[in-house]
Amino acid sequence: MSQHDSSDHARFYIGIDGGGTSCRARIEDAEGRLLGQGAAGPAATRIGADRSMQAVRTASMAAASDAGLLPAALAHTSAGVGLAGIDRRGAREALLSFPHPFRNVVYATDANVACLGAHSGRDGGIVVLGTGSVGFARVKGRELRIGGYGFPISDEGSGADLGLQAVRLALRAHDGRARPTPFLLEVMGRLGPDAFTVEFGAPRISLLGGMASRLVQWLSPDVLQFLSPPESDAVAGALLLARREGCVPAEPRRQRKGAQIC
Repeated sequence: MSQHDSSDHARFYIGIDGGGTSCRARIEDAEGRLLGQGAAGPAATRIGADRSMQAVRTASMAAASDAGLLPAALAHTSAGVGLAGIDRRGAREALLSFPHPFRNVVYATDANVACLGAHSGRDGGIVVLGTGSVGFARVKGRELRIGGYGFPISDEGSGADLGLQAVRLALRAHDGRARPTPFLLEVMGRLGPDAFTVEFGAPRISLLGGMASRLVQWLSPDVLQFLSPPESDAVAGALLLARREGCVPAEPRRQRKGAQIC
């Protein structure tokens, strides 16, 4: 028996942050109380829309289970879903072709929901340094982006990019074209930047992602003065997206094309 009412009158909100490494989901009630959390594997659209949607479903059902809800409760849930690579050509259209388990859903980029979460929905900017990298800002109704076009053509300073540079340098050392440091020798054994220009007038800039804490010590004071700690995470931003979408009357569970945020 579920500990929460899952009748037609029950309303829940779920925020989902799907990146290149993992997919996280969080369910809240209408008052913003945390009910449950869940996780799944990679959800970036580069792995295919079907696998991306499966990660979203898996994380969502895990969050529902953690909340003591039956999977059917997702049909009474407004969802905000941020996905890495959703702006790739054809990615959004491919996702919209898949049915979803939610009452309604709005899709956005992972950078968009991360920025919403970092600044609690207010204007601001972020620099994400994780598996990929991107600079993003929301200012006076505009969404502005630098980089984030996908590895290996973009995503400078990201974990993927730094790993590639390490492999390249290790191969040079192996060829005798660079000094073979202990680090490069370890990289070779395992084989068997400067993107802080978000000058769009954003009043706040937050540094996010798993690489951020490691790289911040190398930043100059001129850059550090513009940084502000995030107020919350990307899942919180996805929840903000879900709440804005939740003011739209319920429609069939297949996402309508061109949905707009309230």
